[in-house]
Amino acid sequence: MSDINVSDLNQDQLIFSLDIGTRSVVGVIGTVIEDKYTVLDYVQKFHPIRAMRDGQVEDIELVAKVCGEVKQILEERHGIQLKKVAVAAAGRALKTARASFTQQIPEEDEITVKMIRTLEYSAIGKAQEAFEGERENNIQFQCVGYSVLRYYVDDYPISNLEGQKGSSMRADIIAAFLPFSVVKSLYSVTARCGLEVSNLTLEPIAAINVIVPPDVRLLNIAIADIGAGTSDIAISKNGSIVAYDMATIAGDEISEAIMSQYLTDFNTAEEVKKALATEKREKIEFEDILGIKYSFEAAEILDTIDPTISSLAQAIAESIRAGNDGAPQAVFLIGGGSQIPGLCQKVAAELEMPPTRVALGGMKKQSYIDVCSEDLLTPEFVTPIGIGNVASKYKGAEFFSITVNGNRIMLMQSGTIKVLDALLLAGIKATSMIGRSSKGITYYIDGQRKLLRGSVATPGEAILNGKNVSLETEVHQGDVLNLKEAVDGKDPLVPVSQLPEALETGDAPKVFAVNGKRVPEYYIIQMMDKVEILPPDAELPWMEGYEPEEPGAEAIPEDDPAGEAENDEKESDFGEASQAVEGSENGEESHQVTEAADDSDESETTHVTVENEPEGQNSEEAEEGAENVTVVSEDEESQENDETGEDDPQWKEPAGLEK
Repeated sequence: MSDINVSDLNQDQLIFSLDIGTRSVVGVIGTVIEDKYTVLDYVQKFHPIRAMRDGQVEDIELVAKVCGEVKQILEERHGIQLKKVAVAAAGRALKTARASFTQQIPEEDEITVKMIRTLEYSAIGKAQEAFEGERENNIQFQCVGYSVLRYYVDDYPISNLEGQKGSSMRADIIAAFLPFSVVKSLYSVTARCGLEVSNLTLEPIAAINVIVPPDVRLLNIAIADIGAGTSDIAISKNGSIVAYDMATIAGDEISEAIMSQYLTDFNTAEEVKKALATEKREKIEFEDILGIKYSFEAAEILDTIDPTISSLAQAIAESIRAGNDGAPQAVFLIGGGSQIPGLCQKVAAELEMPPTRVALGGMKKQSYIDVCSEDLLTPEFVTPIGIGNVASKYKGAEFFSITVNGNRIMLMQSGTIKVLDALLLAGIKATSMIGRSSKGITYYIDGQRKLLRGSVATPGEAILNGKNVSLETEVHQGDVLNLKEAVDGKDPLVPVSQLPEALETGDAPKVFAVNGKRVPEYYIIQMMDKVEILPPDAELPWMEGYEPEEPGAEAIPEDDPAGEAENDEKESDFGEASQAVEGSENGEESHQVTEAADDSDESETTHVTVENEPEGQNSEEAEEGAENVTVVSEDEESQENDETGEDDPQWKEPAGLEK
């Protein structure tokens, strides 16, 4: 190993990683020397009491205390200050999802690293859609790692996209997700130690990068990282990491079986378990909670806890078989719990594999990793070294954290990172920031084609550190981003009596006809309606559903005998929407109906301006010919009814017509 002094390294050269396990915390200091990740020093400290279960932090203060002690020992040993840390997540609620995303490539452009990263992030966004149901139950999942299964250019598989040309590119990925509460607890621990998370990965990803390097991943190999709380699974095949999984049975179950059988406390059971794995002596001595001392042969204790060891082997085999659709070519067992005697043979039997194809996966002399001590070559230290190794690959493309809608997420610093990138990784669809435009309604009157427009959509808002920004705005470490989703535009709801052509006739008596049938004045215009405004003595059959109940009575829909519900709804909808009526295709006439709320607190009146621009008339003449129509709102109409003593539930003709 190269002779190097840790104190001579700057912060950018130092790689500090923490493996925050259920039983212990391992801190590793490393750096990159001639493209090789090199471990320079390490410290391991055990939790004095059980502060974590199944790989998840249960007591933040206790876990932070042990992590802080590991950090302090390394700082004092080398006279340095550690500011950033790489960590790995685990937990009993791991979920995985596969997704593909295709993106068009600009003509003649070469594919860049930034384009590849955008493609991968988009695929992560697609994968996150699988957990929308959990989000509805207030459970948010965060991506803690992903692997690219395959790249494609114009549907042709390719190993590396950078520099390629084509019309489209695609990425197939598998992404791992944990509940945000699990990830947040890790952030809380590191923050209490004065550390900023620079890299977040998944424990099995870290482990498989050490045991199964890229040039070996053509083989179908599974690794099982058996810690105290979880057994983490990762599988390689055809050059990629194709599956992750996690079993919630692990080394603690072995310790608990010893506790139950021999009435020991947890720490004593842990010592017995270690003795079974590491000591060669025939007798293992311990004391139970009653103060009685025992001396047993290792084989006798192993026979006693054999059912629990078998259960662990079965759980590992089931996870491997589920992720691989059968047994792989080889299995490596790593982690402290992997050293239980007989476990390799039991896993091989469960997978129906030759015993020689399941082995302990300790570190070996690697061409791309160097270690400072032979003690690190055991299975127990594979994951701690792997965390630093993964972080070393992303030097210059580090992770940083921002807060999105109150939740902290990690982003990879690969060039310029924008609000849109944060939006995708937070599991928010980009389309939610762009409201749906309202649907226009085309109708005909006097042989002319007209168009009613609804209200425009209100676009979403991105508020970065208290200021409105665009989706193209850059984000940086520590930024606080709040996203407000867009509001869709409302489709036009216009009664026939409120059409500009009807308003032009003033209070003159009239009859409305649509598609050759008579309709009441509150009839809502529909797509492709043919409207006629006729003299009051015109005789036409009523449109079905609008027939009056008695001669001379105004039509009332059959499903609303009182007429009140529909009228109230029409008035309310009409008062909320903005409508535009555009003229015929030959440009002879143009009408725009625009709603503007009166700012006065004393009035509930809604002003609707109708602009007519006859053919050949210039804009000044058109402004002189503009008509202002005031439409009485529901509240003001009710007030007028109270004053006059009238109580007509039907849609009223607009009052206050000004010429």
